[in-house]
Amino acid sequence: MLLPPRTTSPGTGRSWKARPKFGAWPGLVIDYMRGFIAEKPKLAAILSYTRVVAAWDMGFDRVCRGAPHVIVAHSDKNRGFGAEDTALALSYLELYAPVLGLGSCWAGVLLHARQRPSAAVRSPEAASET
Repeated sequence: MLLPPRTTSPGTGRSWKARPKFGAWPGLVIDYMRGFIAEKPKLAAILSYTRVVAAWDMGFDRVCRGAPHVIVAHSDKNRGFGAEDTALALSYLELYAPVLGLGSCWAGVLLHARQRPSAAVRSPEAASET
């Protein structure tokens, strides 16, 4: 995800209270975290999932921290080195972002939430079809 540099980091006086405007992804990640907490509470506490969910319940977005945009990269699962190629492309994007005056961070929990079938996490488009 891309953030304006040094404007949403701790100590700047800016609040992360606003929910992101790019869709339902953060809420789906929170749903995944709630399921994970129910299944493995000790590990969830170590991963800070309990704190992230508690902050969400109080109205604070600790998933995407109010980022105005999110970049989701993917590749064909049948491509030999698709995951590695995608990670490399995102690494270059992360290195180039400051040149454009942007900040960036990896939100890998989205990947875990999407890959976990027991959490019933679906894309926002699929969730709106039910």
